[in-house]
Amino acid sequence: MYLQILENGRVKYKRQTRFATTEITAPIKEFQGDHFVVGFAFIKTRFEVSEPPHQEGGGWSMVVDGVRLTRSNASAIYESRIEREYDDIVKSVFLGQVYPSGNIYLRTFDEIAGDSFFWPGSITYHSLMSNHHTAVKFGDASFVKTMKDPRERTRYGYRILPVYIPYEEGMQDDVCNPTRELKEGPVKKYLDSGDFFDSAFYHCDVNDSVAVYTCAPNKRFSFQVVAFPKELEIENPNLLLGLTKRPLTLEERKAVQRQKEEVKSLDEKGECTTVARFLDEARQFFTADIKGSDLRIRISMYQSPGCAGHLARYYILDILRGNTPLKTAELVKVEGVI
Repeated sequence: MYLQILENGRVKYKRQTRFATTEITAPIKEFQGDHFVVGFAFIKTRFEVSEPPHQEGGGWSMVVDGVRLTRSNASAIYESRIEREYDDIVKSVFLGQVYPSGNIYLRTFDEIAGDSFFWPGSITYHSLMSNHHTAVKFGDASFVKTMKDPRERTRYGYRILPVYIPYEEGMQDDVCNPTRELKEGPVKKYLDSGDFFDSAFYHCDVNDSVAVYTCAPNKRFSFQVVAFPKELEIENPNLLLGLTKRPLTLEERKAVQRQKEEVKSLDEKGECTTVARFLDEARQFFTADIKGSDLRIRISMYQSPGCAGHLARYYILDILRGNTPLKTAELVKVEGVI
């Protein structure tokens, strides 16, 4: 029997008996306890793992479908599995803004995926920063679309015309086109410090990685939210409101120290125009437990103009077991030059 599990999650399997030879090359579809299922669409094969990988005689050993396999990196499947579980959680946490219209605009921490990101059909959302009684409850919302900024044809091809979301939702003047003032209408207000999609004048983000969901309209209020697919159930949500600093790991402290030394060197050369902020100033805003597991999530944030005046908000997502970080992801919202 031959079993190879690659880093990308694909399985190569061959088993030869006296009467037949079975070969399978397919991706892992799911884990069921210690067992795992591979296949495509409706064609699946389940591998029974009676002994998970363990060290034995200087190497690694495991028993699959009653056959003992020995290999120096037999534990790689489980390390890869755990890493994918953490990645799946990162892909299941979204940040954004709910507006009086009932529209919710969201961004993902997994922005490398870009247009190919798979948005869930329904979500639950929770206020991220506000302690207002109308915003702290969970709500449900349904997927509408992914945004696609309009394009304008030019002699050189196409030019993207970014949409400023707070203007489209009747909350602010249009920073992308300051000649367009906010139209008069019913009074609307923010329940917290501002809009997740805030930008400085003439700084216009492309919105191709933004998804739109819809919920029951509240007609008056807008607030920042964290959202999850309905399949990812959370419990014990806690609004921390930035009162507590996010603790740093040893590696993060070293990285921050290096960054500060680099900025100090630039400042001494006269190349800095603003005071940079760093990860050691991030403050916690939200924590929650993931139901059915011993994991929890924590969301923190800090702002920094760098040393050249380009203001950005840095949102930090930590996946924790107890107080131990297992995976950290970052979402950056650039606001523009100040």
